[in-house]
Amino acid sequence: MNKDYIYLSEIKWKVLQYINNFTQEKKFSPTYKEIAESHNFSRARAGAICGELFKLGLISKGKSAHRKIRLSRKQVNLIPTLHFNKEYPTMKVH
Repeated sequence: MNKDYIYLSEIKWKVLQYINNFTQEKKFSPTYKEIAESHNFSRARAGAICGELFKLGLISKGKSAHRKIRLSRKQVNLIPTLHFNKEYPTMKVH
């Protein structure tokens, strides 16, 4: 059993909400640049946050180089049940 955990901070939770809302509204995913600009931080920080959301299994990655963030129906349904300031187990990433 995987025993690694990642702390879901408020900013990670807000980024996840942003990704979900952006994707629902525009029917495509935001770029790291768009995420960074919406939260006033660097693309590198946006990428790091998305990397942790990926490890948690809260987002997926597509094959596109530019708009590669993906949300499955299961992930979208899980978002409303999450709370920030809480630790969640990471998913095994292959």
